Amino acid sequence: MNLNFIFRPGLLLICSLVILESCSVQDHLQPAANPYENCLLSEVRDVEIRKILPNEDIKIGDNFFKYGYSKVIDIVEIDGSQYALSSSGEDYYEYKYDAQNRLIEQTHSNQFVRGKEMYTYEYTPGKLKIKFVHEGWPSETREFTHTLNEYGFITNKDVIYDSEGYVIKDMYGFNKTISNGNTVKSESGSSISTAEFDLTKLNIPNPTPFNGKADRNLITKTTSVYGYSIPNSIGEYVYKFDNEGKVTRRIRKIYNQDNTYINIREYKYDCQ
Repeated sequence: MNLNFIFRPGLLLICSLVILESCSVQDHLQPAANPYENCLLSEVRDVEIRKILPNEDIKIGDNFFKYGYSKVIDIVEIDGSQYALSSSGEDYYEYKYDAQNRLIEQTHSNQFVRGKEMYTYEYTPGKLKIKFVHEGWPSETREFTHTLNEYGFITNKDVIYDSEGYVIKDMYGFNKTISNGNTVKSESGSSISTAEFDLTKLNIPNPTPFNGKADRNLITKTTSVYGYSIPNSIGEYVYKFDNEGKVTRRIRKIYNQDNTYINIREYKYDCQ
């Protein structure tokens, strides 16, 4: 499957970050419909991938190379090379909600770590209690109770929200610039990261709105300048969509002067 079609000229109009202003044609770039209406994010999975060498004959359904416990579920082309995708992956996240569409359980598992991590959420007026349990290390069980502000966001002396609920300073001290509902710049000291977005595509549903609003649109590119001796990097994002326009796969490519890192995530939804 060739993913280059996602960047067809004329289809994708990106708001540049160098000039941190609204695009003049913003009103014409609003998504025609919300593909996630009445849909909640249910699963996120990081997919294990491996480059297919020229002399290898790999097909969908084959064992994932020498490992028999997983199968090849797809073959994608990235930057002119073919990659096999595995039916297994390193990280897996699952989300469950109550009748009010509030997150009540989040589970994380990693194939290299013993046991699952589970977070449960209990809501009372103005409060959110979070319980953390690790199946592999029960002694690490923790409970936290957070105060929610009038907008339902966790209050934290180190976090600042803007009037719309976007985080403009995070707990790590990064100051963020918001444009068109997206975090287009994040900076702290000599570290500066800018991002570009496809204003015609809505972002996937946010399962943790109590942490502040997520970006409104799908991210397409990041440029990170770290300073010191850390190499600068560029990230590129391409997506696969279902028939309704929901993201089912995201391919992220991170380039720096030394390496290229590829991460593939797949998404599933619970739709009413």
